[in-house]
Amino acid sequence: MSLCTQVHTSPAQFGKVMSLTKPRMAVAYHFFNDWDTVPEQTAEIAKTYDGPLSLATDYMVWNVTKDDIRLRMAVNDEDIWPQTALAPKLDPDASLRIGFTDFMLSGREPFDEVVQKIYDDINDEYGTDYELPGGK
Repeated sequence: MSLCTQVHTSPAQFGKVMSLTKPRMAVAYHFFNDWDTVPEQTAEIAKTYDGPLSLATDYMVWNVTKDDIRLRMAVNDEDIWPQTALAPKLDPDASLRIGFTDFMLSGREPFDEVVQKIYDDINDEYGTDYELPGGK
């Protein structure tokens, strides 16, 4: 629960940020974008944002001009074999991991009033008593 609401941005939180920044085209990405999840994701975003929105998928292209933003899908051939690697894969070195800086944390906007509803809904549905970290 904490990962989804404290590290990732919920759809309603994303909508809140878009309402504050008022982009010409809001682009939601890095979420499970599938035919059966899009209606719920869109409805959650719409609770806090009512502007132009696109839900990014692979090969989506935005042609941006000063007057317009056009959305289209690139044409590609997925029936090809991948290139052979030129070098062996290296395991990641965990000691080189960079955490969140104070600067990054200082810009964090948790929108607890939006996230609290997620906790309340989950607790009601599953009979749990998870609390929002730092919340009520």
